[in-house]
Amino acid sequence: MRRGFVFALIALFIITAGAGAQDKVAKQPELLKDQVIVELHPGADKNHAVATLFAANVNPARVLSFPLKWGAGDITVKFDSISYAGTRVQHFENKPHTLFPDRNAVLLLMLAPFADKKYSDLPPGSGEIARIHFSCAQEFPLAAFQIGPVKLPPENKLMYVTDQFIGIEPTFEFKHAEK
Repeated sequence: MRRGFVFALIALFIITAGAGAQDKVAKQPELLKDQVIVELHPGADKNHAVATLFAANVNPARVLSFPLKWGAGDITVKFDSISYAGTRVQHFENKPHTLFPDRNAVLLLMLAPFADKKYSDLPPGSGEIARIHFSCAQEFPLAAFQIGPVKLPPENKLMYVTDQFIGIEPTFEFKHAEK
């Protein structure tokens, strides 16, 4: 009889603790999700603009693939450069990019340093990962400019690759900077 009372008490504790945990989960703010946000800012002068890339990742990411296409209607906008200084991926050992000028596109790859386990992956979190600098022969068409993900050869698409080599397709959002 005493043993039955102990089991009933343990079962009651587990049920009560489980209900409390469900209440805690329901009250938490929205959890981190895999996403990429590109925010366009005016550049150093009227002929330039900067697209800042922000990434949020739930799992550690070993490779980030960002194939991006841009345009501003009939106005020609050129890719000038890319900067990773002070970003979440500045320690990555390889950050190659391939331009596709006939498509107004670029493939940005960011590869974690496989040799140095201290910085092996991009830890879960969110923040800035790159700044792409664009220019135009005339005043930069900020209002008309758009940038978004595109599939580029051979089969590159917007993706994070985890340390278990699982591909995750983040959501994408483009916005103009608040004035």
